[in-house]
Amino acid sequence: MPDLSQLGPTVLLTALVAAILMVAVVAAAATALRRRRREAASLSAIDFVRSSFASQLSRGVPMDELLLQMVEALRDGFQLDAAELWLCEGGSLRVAAAEPRQERKPIPITPAEETIAANSNVSSASWARVWLPALLDGRDPAMLRVAPVSNSGQLFGLVVAVRSRKGESLATEIDVTLEEVSRELGVALKKAHLDASLQDSVEQLRQRAAELQASR
Repeated sequence: MPDLSQLGPTVLLTALVAAILMVAVVAAAATALRRRRREAASLSAIDFVRSSFASQLSRGVPMDELLLQMVEALRDGFQLDAAELWLCEGGSLRVAAAEPRQERKPIPITPAEETIAANSNVSSASWARVWLPALLDGRDPAMLRVAPVSNSGQLFGLVVAVRSRKGESLATEIDVTLEEVSRELGVALKKAHLDASLQDSVEQLRQRAAELQASR
């Protein structure tokens, strides 16, 4: 092993600069790789909701199955501890899809709270602690992001992303992804609700027509 004390100051300085540059290059490459992975994850989750979700729904794939695929894409793409989709129905929020799968109690929600949530941005645990504290049951402390799924001021549910504080902090980019995913989901769920209402109306008309025909 060479004796560094025998090297001149110029050689030592050159070696030191080269080492610093190497570290900088490696760090920049690692940062770029993480950014590309986050961008790929964002595109994967968004594209699924934009295209695959709508097309599979139109082909009759069950909604529960599609929602599970969506949360799986979010969890895998952003290396989350958990990803969940809560649906708002009949005055309460219930978990419709979660990865990993787990049982969580429904959360009562008032019309006023629905309005507040529907008009909120992607928020943190601090927001949930004020408006929906039950959402934090069993997982505090955690890095948590909540994205309302709404359309035209109507709340259809919440997308929840969770990562332990012991791990890497949630990337800023996930807020952008969650915002777009929740917006596209809001459009899809509203269409699904309208289609279901239309189907119910058609079925009621058929039953009424059949009853009139039978009474003649």
